Amino acid sequence: MNESRVDVVQVKLPVSEFVDRYLISVLKLNKFTEAGKSNTQALQQWIAGHDDDYQKIINSSDKVKQASDELSDVHSKLWDLEDLVRSPEAENTDYFAKIAKQIFALNTQRHKLKHAIDQELPSLAFGPRLYDKGIE
Repeated sequence: MNESRVDVVQVKLPVSEFVDRYLISVLKLNKFTEAGKSNTQALQQWIAGHDDDYQKIINSSDKVKQASDELSDVHSKLWDLEDLVRSPEAENTDYFAKIAKQIFALNTQRHKLKHAIDQELPSLAFGPRLYDKGIE
């Protein structure tokens, strides 16, 4: 009899999506640890369980390694800007708009980096996405 679990789903996805999720998880763990949160065991386990795959991917190509490093920086900047958008100062429309424009620009950069990873390590899991065609 097959064991059935609802907390685990295996899905094929583009390499860039895996790299993106891995980097977000690492950033989240670091931010939670800095904030003194102690309920990070599941996140730590997920990262540890996928670290070998991540290392294989980024070590497969200098282009992928560079895009991953840049993507990590983008995520860090996005995290900080998203905190600002949730701050009381964001009730000021001009302030909010300024931060939102920065977030949009970083998300465009994020999509370009993911596209670069997908170009270097194509996946059969999905066809081209809109940003793969230059639509932002």
